[in-house]
Amino acid sequence: MYDIAKRVIERKDYNLADIIQQLKGYRLSGDITDDQLTELIELARTNADPNTKDSLWKRLNDHENRLRTIEKQLADGTTPSPEPDPEYPEWVDGRAYKNGDKATYKGKRYVCKLNEYTDSTTFSPEAYPAYWQLVP
Repeated sequence: MYDIAKRVIERKDYNLADIIQQLKGYRLSGDITDDQLTELIELARTNADPNTKDSLWKRLNDHENRLRTIEKQLADGTTPSPEPDPEYPEWVDGRAYKNGDKATYKGKRYVCKLNEYTDSTTFSPEAYPAYWQLVP
């Protein structure tokens, strides 16, 4: 983890407060030593760009969290969930779906296909499959 953090800092693509917090978390989890923490914080302060908000460090942290989630699911024997698809948001119970609306339900993508007599549905694809078309 030390080498990754050092490369991020050298690229100057981080928010100073966020990276210091993340480095302290790595120290607490034993991923870096006290000396490495001190060195990395000093390097981060020296290289900090006050105009940088999130960028690479936040993305790295997001990916690390996703990886830990997948590792936990695999250890628990559950199936890792796929990355969310913004075009097919998660189906929401109680929401009225109209013809052509897209949704993800239990990991599968669907398009709402209503007949001419129905203007919306709150039924899930599982509860009323006639109103939903599975997208391959």
